Amino acid sequence: MAGTRTFVMIKPDAVERGLTGEITRLFESSGFIVRKMLSIQMTLEEAEALYDEHKNKPHFKDLTDYIMSGRVWCICFEKENAVADARAMIGDSNPDKRFPGTLRDLYAIDYRRNSIHGSDSDAAASREIKLFFKRK
Repeated sequence: MAGTRTFVMIKPDAVERGLTGEITRLFESSGFIVRKMLSIQMTLEEAEALYDEHKNKPHFKDLTDYIMSGRVWCICFEKENAVADARAMIGDSNPDKRFPGTLRDLYAIDYRRNSIHGSDSDAAASREIKLFFKRK
């Protein structure tokens, strides 16, 4: 299968609650293929790179502290329209804008601890895949 790729990260709150397998299964049952997957404890450099677009916002340190607070699962998925389809499955980070049945609707604890990150564009997917899968 040739498709596009996207980056998904299962965040510390979901990993701690044992949701990694369930979230991955939901993606796979929606036609996504796992191309790469790894569990890491994120470094400060990686956290700052992931959230670079927020670096001048007051909540930047909260974002980086949270994402480094526990292990995460980094996943490269492939599927036609991977970025758009993954974003639709994940749902909005704002609880007031989430559609029922999205992953964040099902698993988010609150606005920050929203269980999952997904690339928001093809360019972001490419950058995030390179950022996390450069590790051996």
